[in-house]
Amino acid sequence: MKIPRPQGNYIMIEELVEDSDENIIHIINFNESIQVKVGRSFEADLKINDISVSRNHAVLKGDKKGIYIMDTGSKFGTLVQINRGIVLDKTNIFKV
Repeated sequence: MKIPRPQGNYIMIEELVEDSDENIIHIINFNESIQVKVGRSFEADLKINDISVSRNHAVLKGDKKGIYIMDTGSKFGTLVQINRGIVLDKTNIFKV
């Protein structure tokens, strides 16, 4: 499947679907200053239904300089328990 590449800063997230050969691709475009809440909670913009993910796990923010991920005090951490935001680029792969 070919997916057109959005302009500017964006991330593609692959959702692995249990008991299926098909996965779901989410594209989040950060051309405008937005914030995406990641977690298990109903308030999360990007919901991850996994017990190892906190209700309010992390926040993704984007601006003209790049995309940042910040752990919001999750129990098991994000990446290798980052304590401050880091810039993500197209070579980064991260797991929550």
